[in-house]
Amino acid sequence: MGQPAALTICLVFVIRNVVPLKCYHCQAKSDCSFGVCHQGIACVTATVDRYVSKGCLEATVSDKRNLTAGGCVASRWFGSMATVCYCNDRDFCNGTENARAISPRPPLFFLALACVLFALSMRIFL
Repeated sequence: MGQPAALTICLVFVIRNVVPLKCYHCQAKSDCSFGVCHQGIACVTATVDRYVSKGCLEATVSDKRNLTAGGCVASRWFGSMATVCYCNDRDFCNGTENARAISPRPPLFFLALACVLFALSMRIFL
């Protein structure tokens, strides 16, 4: 296998294996600690497949139950199943320890570095 082919395979692996963090350990509060969401508004992450969006959501009566219970709820958004998590931290994951425990994949930098080192080793041995 030539160097360009090996590098292409490595880059495809990197792109396919780096996905947004899915945070499932969020605990609820109404202000999210960063001044964007105010009383009556919940700070949430919404996960649909591999896409994670973060923001504020008006808290309905059922949302207020989730706010006090904490955690995540599965619901249907625009025809797709979504996981909505009620959060209280700026990174929407309640800290990096939880995020790493949930998504153990290495950061993009380390995967890219591994690809570069692999490509260099292929050049040396060829």
